Amino acid sequence: MSAFPCLTPAAPVEPTTVSQAGTLPGDLLGAVDSGAVDTEHDAVAVAAGQSSPVSLTGALYTDSIRDQMADIETQYSQTTPDFSNIALSNVDFGFEAVLTLPEGMAYTDASKSATLSGSDDFKVSSVVVSGQTATVKFALTDAAKAKVRTYADLKAIVDKVASPLQVTVAGVVFTSASSADTEYTVKGSVSGSFAALASKSAATGGREIQFNLTWTGEQKTGLEDAKTQPGITYTVKYKAAPVGPTKPTEPTKNTTKTPSTSQTLAKTGFSGALVGGLGMLFAAAGAVAVRQKRD
Repeated sequence: MSAFPCLTPAAPVEPTTVSQAGTLPGDLLGAVDSGAVDTEHDAVAVAAGQSSPVSLTGALYTDSIRDQMADIETQYSQTTPDFSNIALSNVDFGFEAVLTLPEGMAYTDASKSATLSGSDDFKVSSVVVSGQTATVKFALTDAAKAKVRTYADLKAIVDKVASPLQVTVAGVVFTSASSADTEYTVKGSVSGSFAALASKSAATGGREIQFNLTWTGEQKTGLEDAKTQPGITYTVKYKAAPVGPTKPTEPTKNTTKTPSTSQTLAKTGFSGALVGGLGMLFAAAGAVAVRQKRD
């Protein structure tokens, strides 16, 4: 019998999971006729006509993410000197915007790509157009993922993200079934998530911590659609085609020609020659009558 006690291997310690769900202010803007992007908070957007191009821009206000990170730092009693000591791995950080068009509007081939502005560390990863809906996903670039090794690296990226972070889909049109002076409302939604594993360190109390953060967008106060309605929306209409001046109706011309006297006489058998002949006859008869009277 062994003199050493039989030791059972300790069960691996699962990471502590920290999950938080929050909201992010968002807005849906648009541009018509290649003009400036506008939130149409004060008035419904008006396009010049049915053929006017429309682009849609989803805006995400990221200040709330920075505030949430600050709360977590306070919760774990971490300050700036500690951030570089918190190693991160399996980082996944991204967002999804969904734009749904009403009947009377449609996406085109130009809508199958999107542009992102507000951060060089994020990129559009996919755009899927299906019927009336366009789904745009944007996330950390591969280069950004590669340089996020500590919490300090992550914080540096988030601190540089503009507020708002914007993604734009162009190539939206009015269809032939649309009508002038009719309001068309586009509906938007946005969501985001962050996940990372914080490795054991003095900063984490010798524990591994799996962070799972999620966000759902809500309409930013003060930028609501001019058309009062719930949700994140953008409303647009277009002007009726101008009616041209009415061309005055010209009076109908009388195409019936009034025949001349000679023509009328000719048609009835009284030509000029006949009239002249009768005159000579009457003159001769008169001369005979005078001569007979003298005799």
